[in-house]
Amino acid sequence: MSTTNGHDKLTEFIIRKAEDIKSPFNVSQLINDFKREYKRMDSVPSLRHKIETLLSKIPELEGIDTEMKVKLLFGLHVPVDPDFLEKCKGTADSLKLDEFQRIIEYTDEKRGLKLKGTHQALKARDETTEKNLLKFLVEISKTVDAPFVDNSFLREFKSLTGNSSSLKSLIHRLV
Repeated sequence: MSTTNGHDKLTEFIIRKAEDIKSPFNVSQLINDFKREYKRMDSVPSLRHKIETLLSKIPELEGIDTEMKVKLLFGLHVPVDPDFLEKCKGTADSLKLDEFQRIIEYTDEKRGLKLKGTHQALKARDETTEKNLLKFLVEISKTVDAPFVDNSFLREFKSLTGNSSSLKSLIHRLV
């Protein structure tokens, strides 16, 4: 199966793994399997970023049918956008989403597709941290008259809010 984005091997690997999916992926394990199978030296954060880049593009991927897109959204813990949700409802006999609009159950009797599983609840914490970080940036930008230097504002955010996230994690949320 061929894709048109710059991450062909990774995308094709994920698609191949999704063909027989029954429950959501452990993304860390998926990355390690990819590195092992393709003997890749890419860093885990680099591959995770490539996967995150792919997530929003799944509904628009060309050359991939709706069934595979559903499998990818389910497997990679991706919230389903409203337009693609309507398309899914047209093919599903049963479709259930969690509070973050991620597929937790999907059945298409005609194609023999049954997906069922839960997703990690980390999104709620991430969204709260992101929201607090954005509020902090809005407030601090009201009194700043020069560009921020490296990660100083993140250190200040951690200090003032008591946030336990690593600087690397906070940087990742801003990218």
